[in-house]
Amino acid sequence: MRTLKYIITLIILCLPLFAQGINLGFRLEPIYVFAEDDGTSDDFFSPYSLKMSFIVEPVNSIGLEIRPGFLIAGEEFMGWEVGTFANYKIPKSSFSILVGINHFYKTQTGGNNRGSEGGYFPFYGIGIGFNQNENIRIDLSYFITSRKEYASYRYYDYSSWKVLHYKKTLTGVLRIGLNIAFNIIQF
Repeated sequence: MRTLKYIITLIILCLPLFAQGINLGFRLEPIYVFAEDDGTSDDFFSPYSLKMSFIVEPVNSIGLEIRPGFLIAGEEFMGWEVGTFANYKIPKSSFSILVGINHFYKTQTGGNNRGSEGGYFPFYGIGIGFNQNENIRIDLSYFITSRKEYASYRYYDYSSWKVLHYKKTLTGVLRIGLNIAFNIIQF
């Protein structure tokens, strides 16, 4: 975690020296979560993910982006996010390729035989974007995580007099992003 802070600080302080421009804006990012509840599909959708967008463009076709924000996807899946992404604009095209990591710090919730796992969830993603103009980009990204279990619950089976434990796991996340950023510094 400490190393991540140093890297982000280094990017923020050093890259503007070589940048073609710096953009600042906001991002609305609804998500669709592919999840399982003890082997059964338990997918869900959330329109509530709002982020800031800080983009440094060292050259015209490459953008390095930091996206701090907050996600609310129900009681069991909410928390702070910080995304770090590289954006490559395909020459002579309105499309771009996105690659990056979304650092999700999930809040822990619980009560009455159920609860969600809190802590750090790294999401690794790739996507494609459409640049409407120099200020607006719409993108579609798919993410996977190395940490699968995000919640669990217990169920008391009265017929067998046993306590059964179930786990909720993540299989992937699909994000649709609307990024609106304006050039604040041009070199």
